[in-house]
Amino acid sequence: MNDSDAMLLEAKAASDEKNEPRAQGILLELLRAEPHNSAALYMLGGSYFCEEKYPEAAVVFEQLVLMLPGDGKASTGLYNALWSQGKHMEAVAEIKRFFENADPSMEQDAIRNYKRIIETFSAEDQTPPN
Repeated sequence: MNDSDAMLLEAKAASDEKNEPRAQGILLELLRAEPHNSAALYMLGGSYFCEEKYPEAAVVFEQLVLMLPGDGKASTGLYNALWSQGKHMEAVAEIKRFFENADPSMEQDAIRNYKRIIETFSAEDQTPPN
């Protein structure tokens, strides 16, 4: 096991113990050494989101979306972080951006979830803007 894997396991253990500040500190330390470590970014974004630190979560998920434009987990994380901040137009823009970049054969779950969201907008007569 390398140092990165050990740090990820340590951060997960801290998060499992509901010690998000410690988990975040470990992940930030790892990211200083490996800024493009996607596992650390996913965990950090999720940790921030769990603590309702939505702006911080959005920044992390934006970085993941830039690294992995067609990734459903990164997109969903960004969408949720934006929506939770009341940034509904930006959240809807993320859905559109994702559909332009996603590989439908690889991202069926995210596509299905986003289609449900769009159907909810339509059912409530709050159709997302074009």
